[in-house]
Amino acid sequence: MEIIWSPSSLHRLEEIACFIAQDSPTHAVLFVNTLIESVERLKDFPLSGSLVAENPVFRQIVVQGYRVVYRQKEKVIEIVTVISPGLNTKF
Repeated sequence: MEIIWSPSSLHRLEEIACFIAQDSPTHAVLFVNTLIESVERLKDFPLSGSLVAENPVFRQIVVQGYRVVYRQKEKVIEIVTVISPGLNTKF
């Protein structure tokens, strides 16, 4: 299984890391590493994420309150976006 990050998901991850880094650059790095490690596990368990209530075409994993939204296409997992806690987003 290959994991592909959409440009917008990478942008969101960068925004979140910059926000966290305002208080603690160390925690920002730890958070990004934890999130990426969690995403990497999808290679072996692509259906482990729960269905997204807003649109069940997508699945999500939750990492420290942040929703990582993805979809599986044959042998590819596409990371669509990363959503901050408390935000409601429509897909």
